[in-house]
Amino acid sequence: MKKLFILFVLFAAIFADCKKDEDHSDDINAEYVIPVNGRFQLLFTSNPSTGISWHWMNRLTTSVVDTVAYSFIYDTPGRMGSPGTEYWTFKGIKTGVDTLEFQLRRSMLSGVANDTTTVVVRVK
Repeated sequence: MKKLFILFVLFAAIFADCKKDEDHSDDINAEYVIPVNGRFQLLFTSNPSTGISWHWMNRLTTSVVDTVAYSFIYDTPGRMGSPGTEYWTFKGIKTGVDTLEFQLRRSMLSGVANDTTTVVVRVK
């Protein structure tokens, strides 16, 4: 099965000095630079009605960013089985670098990931 389509967008509207670095290695999907207290948002396509959603796999080992909000919005509200978008909002809490690892899977305990993505965040 082909990889599920991932919407991956940075909203830099909250802080003007947030930016996406274009210089990153092939195995990293994105790299972001934000100030302390700066915010950015990641969007992932998923379908929780099938039990499959994105999971932040290394949440307990990251220290310079944390989530401040999470929501899911269906593409077609009221339609059973409709896919949608997960909105993850992060905030820089102290200076440093974190690598966020996400997996699209049925649960944190399931052995097989349908997709993976990695995001490097530099907080200045």
